[in-house]
Amino acid sequence: MVSVAALLAVLATATPTSIPSATATEISLADALRAAADRDPALRAALAEIRAAEGRLAEARALLPNPSLGASAGPRRRGGESTTDLEVSVTQPVELAGQRGARVRAAEAALAAARARSAERRLDLAAEVRTAAGRALAAAAREALAEEGRSAAARGAAATAERLLAGAASRLEANAARVEEGRAARELSRARREREEALSAFALLVGAPEAARPAGTLEALAGAGAGPEDGAAPDLTHPALLAARAEAAAARAERSLAARAAVPDLRLGASFAREEEARIVLGTVGLDLPLFRRNQAERGAATARAERAEAEEAALERRAAEGLRQARLRRDAARAEVAALRGGLLAAAEENASLAAEGHEAGKLSLLEALLLRRDAAETRRALVDALEELNAAEAALARAVGGP
Repeated sequence: MVSVAALLAVLATATPTSIPSATATEISLADALRAAADRDPALRAALAEIRAAEGRLAEARALLPNPSLGASAGPRRRGGESTTDLEVSVTQPVELAGQRGARVRAAEAALAAARARSAERRLDLAAEVRTAAGRALAAAAREALAEEGRSAAARGAAATAERLLAGAASRLEANAARVEEGRAARELSRARREREEALSAFALLVGAPEAARPAGTLEALAGAGAGPEDGAAPDLTHPALLAARAEAAAARAERSLAARAAVPDLRLGASFAREEEARIVLGTVGLDLPLFRRNQAERGAATARAERAEAEEAALERRAAEGLRQARLRRDAARAEVAALRGGLLAAAEENASLAAEGHEAGKLSLLEALLLRRDAAETRRALVDALEELNAAEAALARAVGGP
């Protein structure tokens, strides 16, 4: 016969972060991050943008614009005779206002911004993977607790039914034990569904088989830590800040280029012509006269882009500092909750569960009172799992805010 004391003892000694053994493939956090990076469409797009920016920079570094080659030919008729005239010309534009340097500076800044956005996406992806891994491990831990609770409730219901037949328990107690068994079964079903959903989301993120799950324990993952010590200044090399600065620099270079483009290019060239028996070689020079159009539209648009980029850079620096402060507060609150649960709260709840079992055996507590205390202990253990999951997510968010791994 299984007593209610045994039922309560089983749950009182449960490990909050234990995960049932499984034959599924385990994936380390580092491997999961690499796999997610290999298939993430946003990161692949960012890498493609880097290649495009590299191509634009190579073009901007060209010393001169492409020359123009022209040719013309036609018959010349004089009297009854017909001859062919031929003319060939080559023209080379020459930029006079330093447009090439402005183009190079703009392209270099655009490339730096593209690389910073790629690094920022890697930070985001690392936070997403770590959070998804923590969610999956927490869901598995909650399923383990629910399984233990269901087994204990089933044994308790069987024991109470035997005691009812022996006249040692009331119908009320027997019904309460059966209700507790049904509640525990419902909680287990919900926990299993949540675990499947969490594992599916993790597998989808990293491109792994559906049976794959993150390796390690929730407690180890939540204790990974992140970020500088409290009070440290925001990391001024955060990829988001670097991208904003580079984009502002590119916008300023484009503004300079638009102003320089108002100066017309000088066109130098040479032409060779043959008219009848004469051969003519000429040097040519050309210059547009900026009387009506002076690149006003592009200059105005470039100035607006530069002002907007500079404003966004300043705003992002303020948001980064505040985001880092909020991330630290969230991490500290999660740590405090975990510490409180590991300390007095969990110990007190487990002690109450044990005392309740003893009190029920001694006839000092009813089954209903014992079940309430057992539920309190179980809820406290689940609260620890929830707190560890939140701590892991907070650490991931802090790592993202800091700009570190």
